[in-house]
Amino acid sequence: MRKLNRREIFIGAIVVLLIIAAVLVRMASIRNFIKETGWLRGVIQCGLAAAWYISIKKRILRGKMQDYLLLIAVLVFFWLAERTIKYMVLPDNSAANRYFWYMFYIPMELIPLLGILTALCMRQPADYKPANKRKLLWIPALVMIVLVMTNDLHQLVFVFPNGVLNGGNDYSYGLLYLSVVLCIGIETVGMLMVLWRRSNMPLKGKRFILPFVPVILAFVYAMAYVCRWPLIRLIAGDMTAVFCLAIASTLEMCILTGMIPSNTRYEELFQASTIAAKITDKEYHVFLSSDRSISIDKDIERSAEKGPVILDDRLRLYNASIAGGHVLWIDDITELMAVLQKLEDNKETLESSNVVLEKNYQTAQNIRRLEEQNLLYDSIAKQTSSQIELSSELLKEYRGTADEEEKTRLLGKLVVIGAYLKRRSNLIFIAEQNKRIPKRELELCIEESIDNLKLYGVQCGMYVQFKGTIPVEKAMQLYDFFEKTVESALDSLRVLVVRIFSKNGCWYACIDAECDRDLSELEDEHIHCIYEGSSAQLTLQVSGKEMSV
Repeated sequence: MRKLNRREIFIGAIVVLLIIAAVLVRMASIRNFIKETGWLRGVIQCGLAAAWYISIKKRILRGKMQDYLLLIAVLVFFWLAERTIKYMVLPDNSAANRYFWYMFYIPMELIPLLGILTALCMRQPADYKPANKRKLLWIPALVMIVLVMTNDLHQLVFVFPNGVLNGGNDYSYGLLYLSVVLCIGIETVGMLMVLWRRSNMPLKGKRFILPFVPVILAFVYAMAYVCRWPLIRLIAGDMTAVFCLAIASTLEMCILTGMIPSNTRYEELFQASTIAAKITDKEYHVFLSSDRSISIDKDIERSAEKGPVILDDRLRLYNASIAGGHVLWIDDITELMAVLQKLEDNKETLESSNVVLEKNYQTAQNIRRLEEQNLLYDSIAKQTSSQIELSSELLKEYRGTADEEEKTRLLGKLVVIGAYLKRRSNLIFIAEQNKRIPKRELELCIEESIDNLKLYGVQCGMYVQFKGTIPVEKAMQLYDFFEKTVESALDSLRVLVVRIFSKNGCWYACIDAECDRDLSELEDEHIHCIYEGSSAQLTLQVSGKEMSV
């Protein structure tokens, strides 16, 4: 158990004096010295209950646990207030007086139950919500309260020999009174046992016994009160005040021993802190300091208001303003300084290494660029391999013939195929950067091929009938179809008209060609061919959604 500080001792002394004052006021009222002192006693006792409520609200911060403890304080206040009203306001033999007496058992039954619920909240998160099955704990207490409040109907708790209306203080205890008291006793013992089992630290010796002392004394007092011992009635005849004091003492003992965690002992925590810190007033007079704090000149402490101050090679002083003063703390920067020194030592090495790394990076970038270019060239060679082979064969024929007319024909074919190789390679380069190309790009490809066909002696026409852009893949398929048709008919090609358009989400290339070659061999599942004499119409359909601009 921790030692009480001066402030706690002072508050405890005031509470004890107020309790003694309340006892003296009661004795004065009994002796008929000052009959109105009953009100003063009620004010003192209710004031202590209200102060206890405020104290709990400040010290206990955990959600449901705080709620239950505050409700206990409210019930204590209610109990004392209704006791004062019963004896100071209501007539002795009135029904209202009797029912105010019955209502004493509402806090007597509910306070121990709330103590159990408080204990069950220990070691739980702040947003903890009790399980629904724990609501069953309310049933016995509520049943006992109902039995007491309906005693006028059955007289099984309190028996009035002369009848309820004429009973007054002449009563005895009925068969169910023992069950009412037993319920209170079981709940009280259960509260302490659950608190002990849920405690954050093991309790031994006096620390374990301490919370039970008020309960044991209250039990002894209750037995003596029921037996109507004259001495007890004279010294402590106010059963309500005694029980309220026992309840508050029990819970305070639980807080003192750590069974109920509280938001206190900041000074001890600060002193035991591993941080070298202290709190001062505005004139830098020390108010609180940790065990590791050191003495520093006040001028140096003031200079730290502008920023951290290095005290030596390993300590740095910080200063922050707080309400009413300053908080100062020292940070050990030995490891930080060692790291900085190591970084300084490695600076030149890193700078020279950065130059090498930069050159290596540039070299690696160049290698990657060349690799990408090689992959691109390989892709071009693979996709235009047949045209490259055909160009090689035509070039061999050109070199091997002496006929000028044949050379002109072969040169014309080479120019047509060369135009395709140029434009097809350009489309492959574009495909590396963009997924779609404008309509004009495809027009340029076909225009250049047609211009060279015209030089070859072919009458040509071209219509590109769509707007916006076209996927590069679709453009290459359409251009490949055009080139395949031209190469197949080139030797006898006289007329060629090509139309490219889109319809219903598909792309079409329609070629009308007049030649002596049978072009039906080009027909497949995608290419449709229609013949009329020496004229052929070939149509290629390529699926793909059109995107307009």
